[in-house]
Amino acid sequence: MSSDGLRSAASRSGASQPPEGAQARWWVPRWLNRDVTFLLILQGLLSLTIGYLPIIVPLYLIAIGYGAVQLGLLITAVSFCAALFAVISGVASDRLGRKTVIIASSLLMAFGTVVFSQVTSLYLLLIFGGISMISPQGGSGSGAGIGPYYPAVQALLSAHVDDHDRTTALSSILLVCGIIGAAGSLIAKLPELLHHLAGMPMIAGYRAVFIVTAAINVMIAVLTLPVGEQRHPGTREGSPPSNDEAEADPGHKRLGLSHDTWAIVWRFMLVNWTNGLAVGMLGPFVTYWFYRQWGTTADQLGSLFFIINLIVIPPLYAAGPLARRFGTVNVVAWSRAISTVFLALVPLMPTLVLAYAAFLGRQLTNAMSVPIRQSYIMGVVRPSERAAASGIANLPIQVGLTMSSLSAGFLMQLALTIPMEVSAAFQVVNTAIYWWFFRSLPPVEERASETRSAR
Repeated sequence: MSSDGLRSAASRSGASQPPEGAQARWWVPRWLNRDVTFLLILQGLLSLTIGYLPIIVPLYLIAIGYGAVQLGLLITAVSFCAALFAVISGVASDRLGRKTVIIASSLLMAFGTVVFSQVTSLYLLLIFGGISMISPQGGSGSGAGIGPYYPAVQALLSAHVDDHDRTTALSSILLVCGIIGAAGSLIAKLPELLHHLAGMPMIAGYRAVFIVTAAINVMIAVLTLPVGEQRHPGTREGSPPSNDEAEADPGHKRLGLSHDTWAIVWRFMLVNWTNGLAVGMLGPFVTYWFYRQWGTTADQLGSLFFIINLIVIPPLYAAGPLARRFGTVNVVAWSRAISTVFLALVPLMPTLVLAYAAFLGRQLTNAMSVPIRQSYIMGVVRPSERAAASGIANLPIQVGLTMSSLSAGFLMQLALTIPMEVSAAFQVVNTAIYWWFFRSLPPVEERASETRSAR
């Protein structure tokens, strides 16, 4: 399909309009309503856990006698389960309700986390680690976590804000979640603190943190209940579907997606697969690398990721304005390219401080693209297909993670630095494909701006 055809398909998503009578106070962003506030809180709680779990999990496995290969197996199990969650949460959200998916996923993750904390058999760790998503995608220092049910959250949020505010809203939410994630990084210090102050064994301290994580997942389920869910995805509460949406909506869909949307989504799938291959080489393996290469402790890593999560906040805040000024695809491509350079430098640094600095540079530039990429797919597909499109498009990320995570564990047995360099190579490919596929397909808000300028 031509770029014009893709653009035509994307344009049918239609920009939603602010609710009638909405008057934004000067101290409150116009997109921050009651429902968005609840979504912000539950995403903040998730980011709290993602602040410490990528630090705690590798050190816990080491404490109970496992190494890099077993860590790779665990990440593979988590990625496999996340792949199932990605499709289920996307397709089921548009059919059964987005709130239902978030609540069910959170409770299932809470159950899996409790069991994970009590077993030591590798097989049981793999099963319940996968169910609980115990080692989240992205990892600490990534700015904020998205969670396996994020397609449902993403679609809910997009339905409650205007298209022109979508990237800013996602950026602001990730900004707040980044601050909370920074606080979460400090929780990684808790087992060592309990060990020194109360004589608690380190393993018991790690397990206490897992129980806290399960409780947080239950809180997320409870906080989802008050969120309003629209009867017709893509329209605001109490409003009928727009005429454009009704006329464009086809009769036949596959997995909740129309033919025109599939023409866009398959491109996201290929891009996300290469991204998954890159991310699978990192995540908790970064913690393992710092521990084996430089002997860093949980306390030191907690401080490092606390600083990183705070420093990545300005790029998150700048994401919306930069996307409007230079174009969504341009900002994503350039930020990803620069972050790749920093990543390739991390294992080459001769001192721990320089390795910290290079890794900080990578996280700083990579974080900028996160809310823009999340917003972009919402802006090029129909509102009624947003959750399904996001879930299906994100499936290859988990496939890539599954493929590369297991490999990373074995590669670390050959040389600790190999996974990072391989990850940088995959990021180069990912950036090039992203630019090639989407350079001529602006989101709906950018097309609307171009139309106004032409007039």
